[in-house]
Amino acid sequence: MGVQLGTSEGRGPRPTINITPLVDVVLVLLIIFMVVVPNVQEGVPVDMVRVKHGATPAEEDPGALNVALDGERALYLDDKPITHDALLASLKVSSSRPGAFVRLRADARLPFREVRALLGELKELGVEDVRFVVGVDRTTSGG
Repeated sequence: MGVQLGTSEGRGPRPTINITPLVDVVLVLLIIFMVVVPNVQEGVPVDMVRVKHGATPAEEDPGALNVALDGERALYLDDKPITHDALLASLKVSSSRPGAFVRLRADARLPFREVRALLGELKELGVEDVRFVVGVDRTTSGG
């Protein structure tokens, strides 16, 4: 906080605020968030398939049913472990809601036949909208 002395109007000292430390703190926080946020993965750790170009899904989508299939073929519904039969029963009930869709994250190390079998079962249940969540590879140069 600085003080100006000797004003021409003779009212005495007038305080001023030095915002340089505030700007320094905000810039440091901005840099920290820029480094940390891209490396944060939500939910169950799944080594997702990498693509060069991809869209970022809406984080808070009320119609989303989040299903994950990890490298050990374990299933998760909204980041909670679930058995295969319980998952299918839950999706059968939940998929009838308007605007409901399945957001599927599958481990890249799995054979695709595992994912394809799950997709076939979802189709038999009447789930029409399945969206794959993939990791965007930012190390490759697009061109």
